[in-house]
Amino acid sequence: MSSDETLVVTTAQEDEEFLFAFNQAMISTVPMVLKAIIELGILKLLSESSTQLSPTQIASRLSIKNPDAAVTIDRILRLLASFSFLSCTLMQDKAGRPERMYTLGPSSKYFAREQGGSFAPWLLFLFDKVCLSAWFRLKDAVIEGECDPFALANGAILFDYADQTRSSTTTSTMP
Repeated sequence: MSSDETLVVTTAQEDEEFLFAFNQAMISTVPMVLKAIIELGILKLLSESSTQLSPTQIASRLSIKNPDAAVTIDRILRLLASFSFLSCTLMQDKAGRPERMYTLGPSSKYFAREQGGSFAPWLLFLFDKVCLSAWFRLKDAVIEGECDPFALANGAILFDYADQTRSSTTTSTMP
């Protein structure tokens, strides 16, 4: 450390506050990644598998042609494992190289199950481009006096939009 640098000491409380603030800034990351693995069929594949799967096995079983897909899948699944949506075990492949193996974690059952309800349709709906577009108009709704940012973004209120599009996801997730 140079003489110009000062060591900053933080309290446990400040560390906690920092982590909380960081989590708030990153809060949309997990649902967006969950959306991707649902749409790719990875969550369904893991739920149907009786064994742990590697990213390479997942890419192969989903017939993904991108030769680098396993690397991206591994990054996605590691993030979800860090939030306990998936379980990850480090093993060795046939050549003795380290390889991560994934299976469903405690929270993923609420998104993977077919019977008994699933949060997957609701998540897909909430993080659809059309629904997300309303959040980008929230400030405008305040400034312009429009009480519905969804209408500002999409030209119709949510329920009218759902009727117009007849989206099965939209109507199946509405109360």
